[in-house]
Amino acid sequence: MGRVSKKVVTLFIAFIISIILSAVISTCLHLIFTKNPEEILSLNPKKIIISIISNPSNRQMFYVIIMAFMTLAIVSIFKVFKLNDYHAKTYKVTPDIEIPIPVRKESNTAWICLVVR
Repeated sequence: MGRVSKKVVTLFIAFIISIILSAVISTCLHLIFTKNPEEILSLNPKKIIISIISNPSNRQMFYVIIMAFMTLAIVSIFKVFKLNDYHAKTYKVTPDIEIPIPVRKESNTAWICLVVR
């Protein structure tokens, strides 16, 4: 499984989780803003879906929250967690592992320690 396919699978999982969280958060916020916070205790998936479909303000909050979650997921998956962003030349140990080449070429102790461990 390549790096791109792992990122796509991770993005799909993040999308599913963000839909669920966005639905719950937007419905809770809608109930708070409409001054019915006691109904939060009796929420279930059916009530959440009906609330999102029937209330335009709840639907708008759902869209905004899901966009925020997806923006965070995309930025974190494709930018923040990019671990191969070295400013030095790298040596490919295995197809999935690259390490920076030691700076001091006259001393091979770094390579010896790497092999021994």
